Amino acid sequence: MFKYYGIIQIEPRFMYLDCDPELARYYRKLASYAGINLIPQRINSHVSVIRTEELQPNQFLSKKYQEEVVEFFGNPEYIQNNGSHYWFRIISPRLEEIRLALGFTSQPIEILNDGRIFSHPFHWTFGRVSG
Repeated sequence: MFKYYGIIQIEPRFMYLDCDPELARYYRKLASYAGINLIPQRINSHVSVIRTEELQPNQFLSKKYQEEVVEFFGNPEYIQNNGSHYWFRIISPRLEEIRLALGFTSQPIEILNDGRIFSHPFHWTFGRVSG
């Protein structure tokens, strides 16, 4: 388990932790040795804190936590992917506190059309598949 830091960035309908782009570049380079060609995504190296899908249609995020430096922990030995993006799970008590203070669950979730709840635990996304 390693300790990392990121800086909170807030768009009107999305809050994320901006993470070290050089570490993300390093992880993408390691993936290339396994034949996986990864490139940066729109938001280069990040942890989603509050996803757009969690907000009500006319709900916007306050800038209260903008630029706050947040500590988190993760282990890049356990990389996961969905066929297009690569990440590893992280733990951050501070991100959970922020979500709870803003009236959200402690971890990002998605409520499906049939009412089921799908959890999206915090994770550091560092690349997407090229092409």
